[in-house]
Amino acid sequence: MPRALWARGFSYLIPRFDPRPYARKPDRPRRPSGFITFCGTMRCTMTHLLAKFVVPAAALWLGIIPVPATSGPEGVWLTPPDRKGQTAHVDAKKCGVAYCGTIVTVFAPSGEPISAATIGQRVFWDMIGSSNVYEGRAFVPAHNRNYNARMRVNGNRMTVSGCLGLVCQSQIWLRVR
Repeated sequence: MPRALWARGFSYLIPRFDPRPYARKPDRPRRPSGFITFCGTMRCTMTHLLAKFVVPAAALWLGIIPVPATSGPEGVWLTPPDRKGQTAHVDAKKCGVAYCGTIVTVFAPSGEPISAATIGQRVFWDMIGSSNVYEGRAFVPAHNRNYNARMRVNGNRMTVSGCLGLVCQSQIWLRVR
């Protein structure tokens, strides 16, 4: 390689940087007055993208902007369909220092409420934990057995899992209210 090219540091390979590539030129037609892009202007520059997306995402990741804490398992939860296609609403609330949950409504596969023997049945109890993970006992009406159980709350979703020996199963419940 000739010494002259090496001395220039290959700057001939790097395109020139234009600090205002999207500046309005007089020959460019103006967009209609109601036209808005996600930046609110005709075009987005890197500064806009940094200010609107990258900086807030980095602040959330670093913990500078507080994220609302997820509430505990209190509320009414919709269970997934069982083998018969029936779903249920489970009311979770504080029972002393722990949480417990009771079936309050059972729904047919078509969606209408039905009467069932499991209404009023306590399906989990003694659920003690911190932040969003709770452990205790659960009753599974389909098996007619009690299991050690764990609940993991993530916003309006709760993963309920239980194990008997090495066999484990889990369900995702959705918060109704």
